Amino acid sequence: MFLSAPLLTYLMAFVGVTKLPTVPFFKRGDYSYGIYLYGFPVQQTMVHFFGIESILALFVVSMPVIVLFAVMSWHLVEKPTLALRKNFSMAARMERARQRGEA
Repeated sequence: MFLSAPLLTYLMAFVGVTKLPTVPFFKRGDYSYGIYLYGFPVQQTMVHFFGIESILALFVVSMPVIVLFAVMSWHLVEKPTLALRKNFSMAARMERARQRGEA
C-alpha cells in the first residue's frame, strides 16, 4: 500500500509523456470533451432505468451511447462553434488587419 501511490504516480506520468498509437476512428474529431460531458448523465440514466449495479456491465452498456453522444456533439455543436471562433477572436482580427497592411 505504501509503494502503490508513488508507483501509480510514476506510471501515470510515464503514460502521459509516451507517444501512444491513436485509434483511426478518433482522428476524425476531438471527442474527449463530449465523453467527459455526457459520461456521468448517461451512466446515471442507465442505472436509473435498467438498474445496472455492476461497474463492468455499466461501462460496457453505457460506453457506446456515451461515444455516440460525443461524436454527435463534436460534429454538430463543437466543430461548427470552433469554426465561428475566427469571427470573434481578437488575435484573428489582428492577423487579418496585419495581412491587409492596416497594422
